[in-house]
Amino acid sequence: MTKIDKILLKLDEHDKKFDLINSKLEEHDKKFDQINIKLGDHDKKFDRLINTVLKNTEEISEIKQNMVYRSEFNDLVSAVDAIAIRVNKIDEDHVFVVDWLQRLDNKVEKLHKFSAVAK
Repeated sequence: MTKIDKILLKLDEHDKKFDLINSKLEEHDKKFDQINIKLGDHDKKFDRLINTVLKNTEEISEIKQNMVYRSEFNDLVSAVDAIAIRVNKIDEDHVFVVDWLQRLDNKVEKLHKFSAVAK
């Protein structure tokens, strides 16, 4: 075997090793492609989560702006209670006024009858 044959043989061995390395690298590329696809899916899911969080944050801020605090609610209930008491008082007064008017009307009718009899 000549030196050239030995060199060619060595080169063939190196070619086989490079082919083996190349096939392993192609396998790794396929795995990386799968990982990239998964990462893309994760990115989409994270985007949806981020959008949901932002939407919820906006809604919570709006709710905070529009919500009634306990002290405000208690003030409102106190005001409604005061109005209800006044309405009850007016209703009671109304009953007494109606009764008084009925008695007054009866007296007026008696006076009418009396004056008609006196004529």
